[in-house]
Formats: sequence, C-alpha cells, structure tokens
Amino acid sequence: MTTTLTNKKSVGVCLVVISVLMAMGVWPAGAQPSVKLPTDPVTIQVGRFGSSLWRTILSDVPPGYDVINGEYLGWCMNKDASIEAGTSYTVTLYSSYDPSMPSYLFDEDWDKINYILNHKQGSFEDIQTAIWHFFNELDLDNDLPVNFGGRWFPKDIHTVQAIVDDANQYGAGFVPRPGQVMAVICDAGPDVQYISIEIIVPQTFTPVTLSRLVAAKAEEGTVITWTTKSEVDIAGFYVLRSGAKDGEYERLNSSMIKARGQSTVGESYAFVDRFPSSIPSYYALETIGLDGMREQFGPILASVPLPATFELSQNVPNPFNATTRITYRLHEAGRMRLLVYDVLGRPVRVLWDGLQQPGEHEVRWDGRDEQGEPVGSGIYVVRFEAGTHTEMKKATLIR
Repeated sequence: MTTTLTNKKSVGVCLVVISVLMAMGVWPAGAQPSVKLPTDPVTIQVGRFGSSLWRTILSDVPPGYDVINGEYLGWCMNKDASIEAGTSYTVTLYSSYDPSMPSYLFDEDWDKINYILNHKQGSFEDIQTAIWHFFNELDLDNDLPVNFGGRWFPKDIHTVQAIVDDANQYGAGFVPRPGQVMAVICDAGPDVQYISIEIIVPQTFTPVTLSRLVAAKAEEGTVITWTTKSEVDIAGFYVLRSGAKDGEYERLNSSMIKARGQSTVGESYAFVDRFPSSIPSYYALETIGLDGMREQFGPILASVPLPATFELSQNVPNPFNATTRITYRLHEAGRMRLLVYDVLGRPVRVLWDGLQQPGEHEVRWDGRDEQGEPVGSGIYVVRFEAGTHTEMKKATLIR
C-alpha cells in the first residue's frame, strides 16, 4: 500500500536515518576531510517497511565515487514533508564540512565531517552530521549490500573505504529551485554509522503565477510588462535578455524590482530596456522568492506594434552622399511599391514592387539607377504606394 507522510506545509524536509554497521578506523591527525561525490543526479526509491521504517534504494551512482548503490533501512525523524512510498525521486548529492558538529555524534578519535545540504532550511540538527565511514561490499548478484538478519554486514573482510571531502567542492552557493529534489548522505557514531537522506519534494504550489508577459519595442526602448495572477512569498524580479532563444541571458536590472508582497489578485509591473540590441532580442523574467528560490518565465521575442496607418518616413541621412535608408510602415499585408523619380518625373529606380507583411520595413538606396550606374547630384522623389495610399518624400544626393 502506498503511504504518504503529509505535512501542513507544501515544501519541507524528510530526514531518513539509516543505520549501517561499520568497521572501526582512525582518521590521521590533522588530515583534511575530502569527498568525491557525483555531480549528476542519481535515483533514490522510497518504500515503506513496517509501521515506522522506511526502505530506500540509492541507485545510478557511477563507480569511482565515495557513495555506493544499495538498499538501506531507516526511520523518519522529521515529518515536515510530503513523500510517497513506492516513488522514485531524482536526487542530487551535496555535502559541506562543518567543524561545529556536536560531540555526541563522533568519537574523540575521529575527525569531524558533516554532509549538509547548502540551503536555508539545512543545519546539522536537521540533517544530522557525519564522519567518514566504511561501506559494505556489494552482493554482486543482486547489486545490494549483504543482509544478515536485518543488519548489513560485510561479505568478507574486504570493505570499500569511503572518505568524505570538502563539502563546498560541489555544493558551494547552492540554492534549490522550486520542485528540485536533493539527497544528503550522512554518517556518524563510534561504532554504528548513519546515512541520512534529505528529500525536498516538489512544490505543490507556484509562488508566482503569470497571466501576461509581453516585450514590445517603443520609442524609449523595449518595454517589458508582466501581470501576475497571484504572488506568494516573492521578494522581486529580474529582467533577462539574450540575442538567441536558447542563448545565455544577462540581467538588465542591477537592483531587484521589488514585488508588492502577498497578493491573491495579482499585480502589474513594467521595465524599460533603454539600450536594446539592434538584433532581435529575447526576454525572460526571473522571480526571486523570500527563501532565495528562483524561477524563470519566458523567453519571449520582442515585438513591434503594428502601425495604425500606412506611412513613409524621411530618408536618413538626407542629404546623402553614397547610401541612404528609407523606412516605411504597413498596417496590413498587401502589394506595395517604393519608387525613385527625378524632379522631371522620370523613373530612376524601383526599390520594391511586391507583397509585404504588415509592420515596419527598411530599404537602402545606393544612389544608382536601374542599370546600376551612379546618378548625378540633385533632388530625387521617393514615391510610396500601398493600396490606395500614396506618399512622397524628397531625397537630396550630393556627390
């Protein structure tokens, strides 16, 4: 039967303490602890074993690390979580050295080593503490430690010595994201080792629910606006930008945009990117929780609002010597023409004649005619035709 430990909170920690028989040993005086942990996620399966014991199986640990695959029994010491028996979790192993480990968890001949998840909820009281340990040799037929009467004993005198490393090597600065699941392996005690596994179960609520996220180009830059449906324990927001959808994103605001606080009705926010890139830009929104957790929304591509009418802009530069840019806007798709005439009305160049989509467009004229020959200095007329709309601008060429 599937059993669930349910907590009044949506997120929490369940500490499963597993006892493993160990062989005694002494850490060399003055030696620094060290650990080699896999950086990629591994799998742990949680099962129910009796009324209070939990059966856990750690798997997917590659060879060569100071953690081995195997099956362990333990009991839940902290029910401030919601985990489900018969469920596999993807976990990441982290550790950190803690010289303040309480003395009751280690023998005076042993150095103090603590595996601890580096996040705000974690402490050695929550997760226990650790020293080094010996793992049992695996039952190679079943890929499990050898079981004698409910306790784990070595199959023979050969044991695998697992030495614990500096916890900050892989866990420094780590802050879990919503929905991430972690595990911490701990062991302590003069004659019986403990392995503690901390599981952060996925959140059942989202701190921020967005109803709208838009990036639109405007005269003052690119305006990013967003509206939340609800906000729970949110500190604020950062706006991110990248030149590619799957590229690296940079923060645009050095100071966090503060959230309005707890809200069940939502709020609206805006940020102006005053120095937008000339290439198409993608924007994303990063939320920061009061607990330091981060979540990202997007990305979205910055859009250009559709013009309300047909419009031809003055060419830039004007006067020009070699090349000039001509910008025009279409509020609907259709055939359009962009033509150049001299002051006598004689055609000089066809810059565009065909179908185009609505939006803003730009064409360059290099001061040459249809045959590719340079035209002389003087005033020329740029004629814009779209549907029934006709508009003209004067362009001055100076050789």
